[in-house]
Amino acid sequence: MTDTNDSPIERFLRRAEAAQYITKTFGFSCSPKWLAKLACVCSDGPPFRHAGRVPLYARADLDAWALNRIGPLVRSTSDVADRRGDERRQRGNVERRPPARRNHRPEPKARPRKARQPGRK
Repeated sequence: MTDTNDSPIERFLRRAEAAQYITKTFGFSCSPKWLAKLACVCSDGPPFRHAGRVPLYARADLDAWALNRIGPLVRSTSDVADRRGDERRQRGNVERRPPARRNHRPEPKARPRKARQPGRK
């Protein structure tokens, strides 16, 4: 029996191809290593399937993920800061960070010299 369904089979992209596709289509840099990190460390990356050990990405999933990463249209940089502050307040992630540490070494403490004993060189 032959299958009469004429729908085209979706071609999945490997991680390197997916990174190139995102960079070319959406204009922001994306590397295979970054996609691997997103897949292992957090769940912020695009959804994927496995074929054995090989991760495979569908173009529709990549499109939806990339569009979600791109922010809304703004007219000034202060709009971006205002929106981020609003989002953090809504999530309850408003916390003060300590000031950045400077990379300098404190001066070494001067050691007192030992007094010479008389009669020794």
